[in-house]
Amino acid sequence: MGRKHAVSSIKLMLLFVVPEISAANVTNITQTTVSLSWNYGQTRFIGRIKVYYTVVKNSVDWKNISLPVSGRPTSHTVTSLQPGTRYRFAVRIYSYGKQAQSPVVTVTTGRTRLQWHRNEFESGGTRPAHRAGKIFLLCPSK
Repeated sequence: MGRKHAVSSIKLMLLFVVPEISAANVTNITQTTVSLSWNYGQTRFIGRIKVYYTVVKNSVDWKNISLPVSGRPTSHTVTSLQPGTRYRFAVRIYSYGKQAQSPVVTVTTGRTRLQWHRNEFESGGTRPAHRAGKIFLLCPSK
């Protein structure tokens, strides 16, 4: 007659690990660029990677750069920055709907160096010669 079948339900539970990212290390600073590096810890899958940065004076307006996830990049150089300006940087990764962000690091880009021309100094002094009528400023070439 009628058989009763035991139905067992199997639930598949996926364990999503919260992504990890290390502190962003500053590896190089120039007048207009900052290079950063980081690592992912135990994070296996990465959906998106973004580098965020802002000028310290205006910490509300964060800009971001999306990086390709192929190859799991561990560094990036932010370009077109202003010389002698303080910036904040952070790297954020997204994985399975969760995110992790590196601690924020503050960096000041290099300043344009100006030098007095040696011939325009008063003999033996450290002040520019006023009687010469002109002062030469030498800027380093790019």
